[in-house]
Amino acid sequence: MGLIAYFKKKFSKDIKTEQDISGYLVFPFKAKNNKIYLNCKAVVPQDTVLVFGSNGKTFDCLQAGETMLGAVTLPKCSKKFKLYKLNKDGSVPKDFKANAYFVSLSEHKNFEFSTYKKLKYKNEKDGKFWVDINFEIDFKVANPEKLLQFLLTQYAYLKPNESESILGDWLSDFVTTQMLKTDYMRSNFQENKAELLQVLFLKVQKNLSNIGAELIDLRFKEIKMSKSKESKKTKEVLQKLAENQAKNTWQGLETFESQVAEEKTNIQNESIENKLNNENQPENKSPKKFVELE
Repeated sequence: MGLIAYFKKKFSKDIKTEQDISGYLVFPFKAKNNKIYLNCKAVVPQDTVLVFGSNGKTFDCLQAGETMLGAVTLPKCSKKFKLYKLNKDGSVPKDFKANAYFVSLSEHKNFEFSTYKKLKYKNEKDGKFWVDINFEIDFKVANPEKLLQFLLTQYAYLKPNESESILGDWLSDFVTTQMLKTDYMRSNFQENKAELLQVLFLKVQKNLSNIGAELIDLRFKEIKMSKSKESKKTKEVLQKLAENQAKNTWQGLETFESQVAEEKTNIQNESIENKLNNENQPENKSPKKFVELE
C-alpha cells in the first residue's frame, strides 16, 4: 500500500469495511467519535444492508452498493437529527452522532442454542425425569431495522458477535419457558420427537418473525435424558405381576410333583400285580425228549 493510499484510508470518513463480514449477523462500523459524516460515501457489501441507530432506536437503512450520505438519502436521520436546519453560525450540518451497523441478509445455518437449564418432568408412567436439549436452526433476516431495534434494546452498542450471543440467549429463554408449560413424557423426546419438533418450530417461527427474522429450519442437535426410573405405581404393578407369576409357577410345580407321585404309585401297583399273577400261574414244563436207539 502506497503512502498516499495509507493516509487516505486512515483519514477517510467513508463508511466501509475492508474485512470479510459475511459470517457475522450484525457487524458494527467503528465511526470516529461516533459521528456519521455527510457528503461521504457508504459502501455496503452484497447481501448486506447498512442500518443507522442511536439510543436503542433505528432509522435509515441503505441497500448494497455505494450511496452518498445526505439529507435526501437519510430522510429519517435528517428528521431525527434536524439535518435540514442550519447551525447557530449559519453553516450547514456536516455530521450527526449515531452508530452504523452492517446487517447480513444471507441465510445463517447451524445456529446453535440450548435450554438454559434441565427440564424436569413427572408423570405416573415415567416417574421423575429430566432432559437437556441442544438445538440448531437455519434462519435469515427478513426485516433488518426490526431485528436491530430488538438487539439495541438489550445493548446500547453492539460489538462483533454480540448479536449472536443476544439472539442465542433469547431463543434459549423462550424455548425453555415454552417447554416447561407442558407436561411432556419420555416418549415425546424419543419415538415422538418429530411431533414435538413441529410444535416448537411453529412457536419459534412466530417469535422470530416478531423481531424481524425468518425461521427456515429447526432441529434437535442433541437430547440428554436422565436414566429411566419406574414410577411407584409402575413398580407396584410389576411387583404384583412377578408375585402372580411366582405363585403360578409354584402351583404348577406342586401339580407336577403330584402327577409324578401318582404316576409312580401306579407303576409300583402295576409291578406288584404283575408279580402276583406270575406266582399264581402253574409251572409250564416242557416234556422230556428221548433219543431213540437203534
